Amino acid sequence: MQFPGWTEVKLRLDAGRKTLIWGIVAMGAAVVAVGLLCAALFIWIDEHFGPIWACLALAGAFLLVVLIATVAIVSIRRRQARILAVRKQSAATLLRDPTVLALALQVGRTLGFKRVIPVALLGAFLVGMVLSRSASRDAGDSQSDSQD
Repeated sequence: MQFPGWTEVKLRLDAGRKTLIWGIVAMGAAVVAVGLLCAALFIWIDEHFGPIWACLALAGAFLLVVLIATVAIVSIRRRQARILAVRKQSAATLLRDPTVLALALQVGRTLGFKRVIPVALLGAFLVGMVLSRSASRDAGDSQSDSQD
C-alpha cells in the first residue's frame, strides 16, 4: 500500500540523487580543467619569463585564493556569532514579554490550572534541555575557537 504523496517523495529523491551524481561529475571535470589550465599557464610563463617566475606567479595566484577563502571563512564565522547572540537575546526577552505572560495566564484560565501544570512542567523540562544543550555546545565552540 502506497501512502499519499509517496510518489512525489520518490521522484524528489531520485532527482536529488541524479543531481548529486552529475554535480560530482561536473566537479571532477572542473578540477581536471583547472589543472590543465594551470599547466598551460605554467608552460607559457616558463617560455616567456623562465621557470622561477612561472613558479612564483602560480604560487602567488594560489596564495591569493587561500587569502580570499580565509577572509570568507572568518566573515562567515563572525556573522554566525552575531546571529547566535541575537537569537539568545530574543529568546530571553520573549519570556519577559507581557503578552506572552498574559497568553499563558489566559490558557491557564481556559483549560484550568490543574490541566496546565503538567504541560507547563513538561515545557519547562524541554526548555531546560534545549538551554543546557546550547550552553554545552557554546562551551565546546569556545574551546575549539581558542585552540584555533
